[in-house]
Amino acid sequence: MQHLFGECSPGYGEHTKETGAFEEGWKRVKNTSAMESAAPGWTHVPSGYPSLPIYGVTTHYWGDGFGLHLVKSADEMRSILADLKANRWIDKRTRVIFLEAMLYNGNVDLFTSLTLVFELSETAGVFSRHHVQTFRLHQRPGTIGYIYVLLEIIYVIILLYSLWKEAKKAHAGGLAYLKGAWNIVEIFNFFLAFTAIALYGFKAVYSSRALAAIKEGKDQVHHFRSAVNISLVYGWFLAFLTFVNMMKFLRLLRFNPFLAKLTSVFRGMAGEFSSFSVYLFLCMSAFCFFGYLKFGLIVTEYSSISKSFSTLFQMSLGNFYYYELREAAPILGPIFFFAFICIIFLALMNFAMAIIDSALPEMRNHDMPEEDRYFIQGLWERFTAFFGFWKAPAAVCRKRTSRQSLSLCRLSEMFPMLQQRNFMLATASSRSALPPQTTAQTAAAVKLPAPRARRQWRWPPGPRERRRTPQKATKPAKSK
Repeated sequence: MQHLFGECSPGYGEHTKETGAFEEGWKRVKNTSAMESAAPGWTHVPSGYPSLPIYGVTTHYWGDGFGLHLVKSADEMRSILADLKANRWIDKRTRVIFLEAMLYNGNVDLFTSLTLVFELSETAGVFSRHHVQTFRLHQRPGTIGYIYVLLEIIYVIILLYSLWKEAKKAHAGGLAYLKGAWNIVEIFNFFLAFTAIALYGFKAVYSSRALAAIKEGKDQVHHFRSAVNISLVYGWFLAFLTFVNMMKFLRLLRFNPFLAKLTSVFRGMAGEFSSFSVYLFLCMSAFCFFGYLKFGLIVTEYSSISKSFSTLFQMSLGNFYYYELREAAPILGPIFFFAFICIIFLALMNFAMAIIDSALPEMRNHDMPEEDRYFIQGLWERFTAFFGFWKAPAAVCRKRTSRQSLSLCRLSEMFPMLQQRNFMLATASSRSALPPQTTAQTAAAVKLPAPRARRQWRWPPGPRERRRTPQKATKPAKSK
């Protein structure tokens, strides 16, 4: 093909991209002293700030390149673009063009970052993509801002207290602490929380730098790009943190009888369903790789492995792409479609329903632990009793199954008997200190039963011991 094309365009890569300095018209700079006076847009500008890759249709790109800042005036912008066009700033070696714009809405105090991506392929094709991100640089003004700061401080205090409690629990449990699933969730929650706090600090620093760059009139693109990227990552971690904390509320579902039975169903079918998940994943992978290798160059939905998985998952939910497959391959397309529907949608889904149905009898035989059965009821009673809306009845003690409630019930029942016993002991002790006549009068007034003589019994009696019966003393006969 050399007689048809005098020069070939190499593919783009991080190791093959150009990073030098040029003059207008893409002429190499021979004198290094001329680099400082070079026109803007012809010198490679590295990305000196934290940035995320910018994703296009075919690949991703970083924040470096040959860039220039367009001024706000429309006439100056037209003259700059005309000069770039005259010197062929965009030529056949250009692989991607970024157009970044920053918008500000003062009514809601929000910034919007708009990034347009134009990819130029080696075959002179153009693929476009856009990214729109909205974020906030200023703190919320007025009273609502102070409320937000107060809530953030309270959250940090609660987080540190929870960390201290979990550290004590982990120190007491040792390696057995890591065997609990919810303990692993708690560790992951602390990791996300402290990472979000660190990103919140970085966001505040880069936001202040971006606002200072606006006031001083410096290059705002890099500052705003860093602020946008950190705000984006902070939003990701905040979303994960919220998700984990909401999932922790699932622990409260075990106190509901019906949901506790439903949880027992998932626990009972965990072994069989895990094996079924592996089998389903292997079948999905087989169809995914077949679709990627057969239709990847024709159908957009199968252009990558991730898109193939996403497309097959959508097909299992009812979103079909039958006509695209039929146009790409009139014979293999319909065969692939109907084979996937019959194997995945009909057979394997029915297997999953059979596994769930086999675990349902265990739900009927499930009994909640006694500690969890009345936890919510007791918690609500304590909460209402704290504010004075509910008061436990004095005469009737509710029947509870927990150990603490049984102890309280027994103590409340024994309290009058203990009071009477105490009164009797006090009366007996005071009676023993009085003279005999006073003691008899006190016993008659209180109507206490006469004290009985205690007998000591030994069983079985020894060989030399025998039961003695008290005998009445006989009076001597009177002499006549």
